[in-house]
Amino acid sequence: MIFRTIKCDLVTVHKFVGCHDEDSFFEAIRMLSPYGDTDGVLWNGTLIYGTEKLDTLIQSFFPNASDDGDKPNSAFIATIEAIFAENGVPWSDKPLLPIMPAGASGASHSSR
Repeated sequence: MIFRTIKCDLVTVHKFVGCHDEDSFFEAIRMLSPYGDTDGVLWNGTLIYGTEKLDTLIQSFFPNASDDGDKPNSAFIATIEAIFAENGVPWSDKPLLPIMPAGASGASHSSR
């Protein structure tokens, strides 16, 4: 989900959590366990922020937080799925960013 939402400009990661760019961040999350890296910092949700694009999208489908917040919004879901597909990261039963064993070198970027 992190990969999809970054690729669609729906979220951003604060300074890529010590990685030098987006690609190195994706490589790091492929290889580091949320439980094994230093304090889980790559997986710390407080370092992931919604973008203006996400804010606008949410406001258009959920103008009032109290409106049926516990029911699925099929129009919102369809819009998110369309955004993912338009950005080449559609829902799938196969991972878009496969997890790699720690220490694997030369991991292919083409599998994203």
